[in-house]
Amino acid sequence: MEAAPLVIPSEPFHVQILNSCDRHGCAIALTDADSKRSLTFQDVKMLSNRLASEFKKIGVEKVNIDELTTYIQQTRARFIVACSEQAERLQGLEGVKVLLIETLLVPATSDELEGEFVSDVVIGPDSTLLAPFSSGTTGTPKCALLTHDNYSAATASLKAGLFDGLNVRKESTLAMLPFYHASGFWALLYCLMEGHHSIIVRGFSVGRMLELIEKYEISIINVVPSIVVVLARVEQAMPSLRIVLCGSAPLGKELSEALLQRHPSIEHLIQGYGMTEVVVLSHATPPSAALARGKYGSCGKLLPGFEAKIVNEVGEQVEVGETGELLLRGRAVIRSYLVQGCPLDGWLRTGDLVRVDIDGFYFIVDRLKDVFKVHGKQVSPAEIEDLLLSHSAIAQAAVIGIPDEHAGHVPRAFIVLRGEEYSETVQEIAQFVKDRLSPHKHLKGGIRVVDELPMSSSGKVLRRVLQEQSIEVSEL
Repeated sequence: MEAAPLVIPSEPFHVQILNSCDRHGCAIALTDADSKRSLTFQDVKMLSNRLASEFKKIGVEKVNIDELTTYIQQTRARFIVACSEQAERLQGLEGVKVLLIETLLVPATSDELEGEFVSDVVIGPDSTLLAPFSSGTTGTPKCALLTHDNYSAATASLKAGLFDGLNVRKESTLAMLPFYHASGFWALLYCLMEGHHSIIVRGFSVGRMLELIEKYEISIINVVPSIVVVLARVEQAMPSLRIVLCGSAPLGKELSEALLQRHPSIEHLIQGYGMTEVVVLSHATPPSAALARGKYGSCGKLLPGFEAKIVNEVGEQVEVGETGELLLRGRAVIRSYLVQGCPLDGWLRTGDLVRVDIDGFYFIVDRLKDVFKVHGKQVSPAEIEDLLLSHSAIAQAAVIGIPDEHAGHVPRAFIVLRGEEYSETVQEIAQFVKDRLSPHKHLKGGIRVVDELPMSSSGKVLRRVLQEQSIEVSEL
């Protein structure tokens, strides 16, 4: 039986959110975990109107969309909106005006406090809603132009393909991922649309996270694999937690099982795959817990509204079970980048190597640019990293290929140990890998012990930094 067609709203995405604020009214929408200040859905709409009014007064335009200096130049930005604690480090930027959010949200009159914002700008489905930069894990970040229709399509896809099947009602969730990251921002908007209570957390610490889960009886969290590693090892029970959503990087089978064994209250461990160019996710674990438990390590199935194909190096589709590059298309996929050329036509090349099994579950093998060859045989860093993370002494791991005169490349691992109580030597960890993997995957490039790995804001290891920079390391 064919699935029902996906219903995608035609009204602008921000209007959908404001209408939701009307529906949920006086219910609590947002709570700041530090100040404990809360905003109702009515408050969110009022402050949104206030901010839009101020933008209109000072001449913020619809069309004008490095580090920071590069980003400003590329987007031709005229304004930066920041909180007061960021103002000092933004001084001296040329050609832009810094607007303090605290000032913008203070109403000048009581009429403005209650007034509706009336826009004279025509906004349609193809209008740009957001222009985020890609994460830049393997190259220079690119500015993706995401439209209202992209956001509406992505939201309808996830609602139909995932959340409607999770029996999600009015839930409390920790907003731990940064709002300048695609997953964190979309999750915030979705919670506003669906009437959920988001507790906003600035920064991450294990103790703080556990405290807030208990205090607010958190039922859903949206995390990255590095946080799952922590959760799988903490002793404290979390009886309210029943849904864990994990993206940004592959989550291995062993780690998935360890998390669920440690915390039996978790009914659904949802893994997903996505990127900035598709708003949030194109794949997710199906809601059926019984079905999902047999597919740990998979990023799930293709969500409704997307098409996918897997191709080899010459662009030919591969057979089921074979590895190739994932290509995507659908209404949630961006039409173009801001600077890097013409609008995208046809299929979006993801740059990720995947395989799909007979049941339609996708497995991320690695980034196409991260895979290297040892004596002509392909090596996936992710496979070695998953094995290293299963070792009790290792908290974080990253693997790269380094040039070798005889083999072409050999694997080198960078690891962060869990604590001083672990006395494993580099030789013992190398032997741990030798005992479990084929010879061309052995760590012949060495093991380096570091205090921390270079990470993006979304929790991904920046392999290019490991490749390009000299890291001061000490061997155990």
